[in-house]
Amino acid sequence: WPGTVLYSPRDRKFRCWYSGMDAVQTPDRAWHTGYAESDDGIRWRKPDLGQIEFLARPTNRIKTDWDACFLSTAFENPLPDAPPARRFGGYWIECRFEGATKEWGRSLWSKSLAWSPDGIAWTRAGTAYGERPRAPFLDISQLLYDPADPDPALRWKAYGQLFRPRIDGSRPPGIRHIGLAHGAEVGQVEDAAEPVVLAPMPGIDEELHFAAVRKVGAHYLMLFESDRFSRNPIHGDLRLAVGDDGRNFRRIHPESPLVPTGPKGMWDENLLVTTTAGMQEVGDEVYLFYFGCPNTYNSWPAQYAVSAERR
Repeated sequence: WPGTVLYSPRDRKFRCWYSGMDAVQTPDRAWHTGYAESDDGIRWRKPDLGQIEFLARPTNRIKTDWDACFLSTAFENPLPDAPPARRFGGYWIECRFEGATKEWGRSLWSKSLAWSPDGIAWTRAGTAYGERPRAPFLDISQLLYDPADPDPALRWKAYGQLFRPRIDGSRPPGIRHIGLAHGAEVGQVEDAAEPVVLAPMPGIDEELHFAAVRKVGAHYLMLFESDRFSRNPIHGDLRLAVGDDGRNFRRIHPESPLVPTGPKGMWDENLLVTTTAGMQEVGDEVYLFYFGCPNTYNSWPAQYAVSAERR
């Protein structure tokens, strides 16, 4: 993760953008963005994009002509007069380090907007969410176009994970919440006056990672990741919240997951993560796409690079 699955009624095609990371060979966390397609959302193909080769073989990896770390989220342009060159939009994360060494505590992050005619070749349009340190940085993972909002500055809503300090000040950068940024244009969004729209609930979850919001009638439905990271192995499932304005959300059945983790031994027994557009309307059904982690994934990538047992 992050990753996006979109269904386009225009050509009845599913498209997937996802991130791969080789934690063993690159402990400094180098993400690579891949692309796949499907006719039914179940059976997928990874086309040769002609952009990057690996071991002299073609791949489905996307290459950008600017210094982007990975694709945070993709969306199909909802504007009725969108030109073909801007059929797909995306927020790409960019990161740089202060100083000569790569110290995550001294890293600066931003989100750039890029456009694409096909979801494969991307052109950077500019910085959409300005550079800041990791702790106050809102890791935007989904964009919602909301033309009916009476406030023009809230026509584009951007949701993602946002760190807030722990009560005792320990273990920076803190605990993740679901946060909101917004703007009149997709190319420029800023943090909401009160950016936290959903917080961890004591006794239910310890942190909230990614979320996907969809407007249904006059309401906003949020699919979010509810995590218990103090467990060994770590554990997380997908739950629901609802709101009336896109800025304040309340949980639906707080103690019950909508998508629970799988049974022991299955690929999704440990931790679930929502994709950045987690609810896709396909005919008269709603498809939920998510990531799952098996029990072998019970720590963070850096530990796999240095631990012989994990390798």
